[in-house]
Amino acid sequence: MIQFILDPETNQKFLSNRALGECLGMVIPLAIAMFFCNFSRKTKGLLIFSIVIMVFSLVINGTRGAWVGSILALCYLAIFLSRKIFFGLGIFIFLLFSYQIERASTIFDSQDSSNLYRVYQCKAAILMIKERPLLGYGPGSFQKFWQDRMHEKIKERFGYNHKYVLNMYLQIAGETGIFCILAFFWLIIASFRLGWNLAQEQKEFRILLLGILACIVDFLVHGMVNHTLYGKSGYLFWFYLGMIMSIGRAQREQSL
Repeated sequence: MIQFILDPETNQKFLSNRALGECLGMVIPLAIAMFFCNFSRKTKGLLIFSIVIMVFSLVINGTRGAWVGSILALCYLAIFLSRKIFFGLGIFIFLLFSYQIERASTIFDSQDSSNLYRVYQCKAAILMIKERPLLGYGPGSFQKFWQDRMHEKIKERFGYNHKYVLNMYLQIAGETGIFCILAFFWLIIASFRLGWNLAQEQKEFRILLLGILACIVDFLVHGMVNHTLYGKSGYLFWFYLGMIMSIGRAQREQSL
């Protein structure tokens, strides 16, 4: 059974399903954080089982951005929640190097086709920013810009229809302008600051909030090499921000 799961030909769907990797990267840190809550042994046992399944699925999935995002998110949890998480992080990295060493080695390979694809996409987005820095070209305009402005040889190699830049920051700036990307950064900073302050003040929500913030760390890191805000992980991102705001609102109501 294990050999069947690890067979590259049988897990091709896992390898190509970027949305799965995005979502796993935004759920695993929260699940690991919740393990440190005062649950019953049965609940913790089920939680460990689910974490093992999700981590194994993430390793099989092969989404490199999710790997890097998850590693940094778990480092965040290990520093601010429990040093024991470093041990689990070591197991995760060991699994990556045991099964995905070839793919992991391409992360910094400048000749890798996937990396070159990202480079050309980012160049196109930067050109959009240079030409219309204040207001951008408009939401959803990257696809037309790519088709109209990129060299024919590049389009022949990487395709003609690309709706998203594999960098959510450049996509926001290129399509909606500098003011929008600054507003997005303000939202992130304000939400992160609120979540951190609540984690220090609301002890009963501390573990939950630290887990949510770790998931946001993964989202922001993964967004450097993927369009996480525009994918299915974007729903999780807004959901997590809503949880932070909801806890903050409950605190304000209690203080009145």
